[in-house]
Amino acid sequence: MVSLSSKPKDGVIGLAATWNALPRSPVIADATQSVYVEAVRDFLKARGIADPKVRITRILRVDLDGDGEEEVLISATNYFSEDKSDHSAAPFPEAPIESPRPGSYSIVILRRLVAGKVQTQLVAGEVYQKPDESVAPNVYQSPRSLTSMATANSK
Repeated sequence: MVSLSSKPKDGVIGLAATWNALPRSPVIADATQSVYVEAVRDFLKARGIADPKVRITRILRVDLDGDGEEEVLISATNYFSEDKSDHSAAPFPEAPIESPRPGSYSIVILRRLVAGKVQTQLVAGEVYQKPDESVAPNVYQSPRSLTSMATANSK
């Protein structure tokens, strides 16, 4: 029997294989790049938000499928509430306690080339065209494992 130490704060995944579990390392990109701000704005407009207030929280670039082309994962959240997160413990915004206001959203979108054309797809998220008292809003982010690797590779 193998004894394990107490559970780490962020959790871990153990691998014992001869293959590289992360052959293509992600890189954190500048979240203020206009091409991605416009991509998020267009995505939100297509989902009924007339004048989106774009707030990108993280951009990761990585060749997810091994085809030699980088895909881009964009995390964006704006619930129009004061961010009270303890960013030293959790570097992402909290979901608000109150119901989402019109134009609120939290999304992760994937941008990639398909047959020479850029496509944008929703990975996960929610977009609110109008207030919804029956909803407890969520915050969506790119996977922590990719974010941790990108942070390590950016240094």
